[in-house]
Amino acid sequence: MVIANTDNRNETKKIVAKDYYKKRFERIYPLYFLSLILYLVFCNDYINNSSKLYSFLSSLFLIQAWIPKFASDFNFPGWSLSVEVFFYLISCFYNKIRSYATFKIAVFVTLFWL
Repeated sequence: MVIANTDNRNETKKIVAKDYYKKRFERIYPLYFLSLILYLVFCNDYINNSSKLYSFLSSLFLIQAWIPKFASDFNFPGWSLSVEVFFYLISCFYNKIRSYATFKIAVFVTLFWL
């Protein structure tokens, strides 16, 4: 996994999950949130359509890529950030298990599941 490997270049420096997630949130979310607000302001059909609330909420919490119905419904490029956030979430877990013998088992199970 590229994200986990590049984030852990210095093996002697321990990555603290809280700091890791805070940095990622500060890097991604402010501009993404601004784009959501601007989309609401300039697209009045969304403001007046209450059936789009779930689509907006899934976009707000960056989970729209995991709900096929909403993947490209609200903020079209946002689906890629939704996927990126998912990989950020699992990268700390990946860093913890990659040094253990069970890593090979985890990879096998994951590949078998796909």
